[in-house]
Amino acid sequence: MTVSRLTLLMTAAVLLTAAVCTHDEPSLIVLEGATNVRSEGAFGPQGVEYDLPPGDGNAAVAELHRRLTAAGWQPASELVELREPGSSSFTSGWLCEPPAPFRFHWVANWRDPKSGDVASYTVICSTEPPRCAQREVMAYVVRDVEPPPAASGTPNTGISTQCRDLQKAAREGTLH
Repeated sequence: MTVSRLTLLMTAAVLLTAAVCTHDEPSLIVLEGATNVRSEGAFGPQGVEYDLPPGDGNAAVAELHRRLTAAGWQPASELVELREPGSSSFTSGWLCEPPAPFRFHWVANWRDPKSGDVASYTVICSTEPPRCAQREVMAYVVRDVEPPPAASGTPNTGISTQCRDLQKAAREGTLH
């Protein structure tokens, strides 16, 4: 996923707020240790954003996955915002956004097979995971959309090929 696709993803997320549920949606998980919890951000009262203390970015992903699947939500293999195979970090791993120093994004959707709702989560790390100097989580739930295809297994918490390619280009001075 390129920078323009990450920007497109975040723009699409903001535009989808008209079809989003309320902040009391049980799939909007606030992890332990969260600070600066807010619903007045990009997603308004329909979503939630918060900061986490420095720590393991992969642990945040694993806890979100554990809690969502325990509630019956299924991971999706692509993002409802992009509808492209492999667009979900659940299958591709951590994405990064230049310029250096890179910010790392883990973006994935889960779907509720009963309602058809789709929960979208983004975990952002200011440094390369798993050890993150700063962590932020953004989440929202979209209704009335065709759910993306299901994924299986556990989340990919490795660094994506896209990110490794960008890191290599930065080291070689060929990053544009």
